[in-house]
Amino acid sequence: MLINTKRSKIETNDETVIKTDTWMVTLSDIIMLMITFFVMLLTMSSINQRSLKNTFNYLKQSIGGSAYQGHRGSESIENIKAALKNIDGSVDIKEDERGIVLSLHEDILFEPGKSVIKKENYRILDSIAAVADACPNKIMIMGHTDDLPVQVGEYESNWELSAYRGLYVLNYFINNKHLPPDRFNVGGYGAFRPLFPNNSAKNRSLNRRVEIIFKYKEV
Repeated sequence: MLINTKRSKIETNDETVIKTDTWMVTLSDIIMLMITFFVMLLTMSSINQRSLKNTFNYLKQSIGGSAYQGHRGSESIENIKAALKNIDGSVDIKEDERGIVLSLHEDILFEPGKSVIKKENYRILDSIAAVADACPNKIMIMGHTDDLPVQVGEYESNWELSAYRGLYVLNYFINNKHLPPDRFNVGGYGAFRPLFPNNSAKNRSLNRRVEIIFKYKEV
């Protein structure tokens, strides 16, 4: 980029003063740096999404089924479902503004009112951990319950139960699968983020879940 600086002479009684518009150089440099910075952020975000979707091919190796295709939309969701077909419908997959969301039903991971993960279903978390290990994306783990008060177990509220369920999944990924802790956020929403109205036993069972969210980018 070429910048022309203007020089002008101001005549006074005693001397000639040279005036230079050097401030334009500094302003132009700042503008170029800002443009470069935003282009870099956009590029990194795009690469991050492509990297995430390509790594879902690891699901084919770990649990069978079709490979995930590297693009967004309904077709991509169907390909993930095909890759997870051997898990017998225990994981629901969708995409939203946050990223790719894997929703694990309560009964596949936990006993009612409990947060300890069932050992017989470690294989499901192992498959998801293989994907997490192969991509750099940040991951959120969020626990959810229905609106019924906790009847059994050691927790006094749905808030507490949902948070501890998220923590136990996080603990498995960190201590059993050795994934880096700084990639994760974890929490619990209790009954306040239902997928369906809590007006039937079926809907309540669908609302009791843990979501593992592979984020597209930092918000």
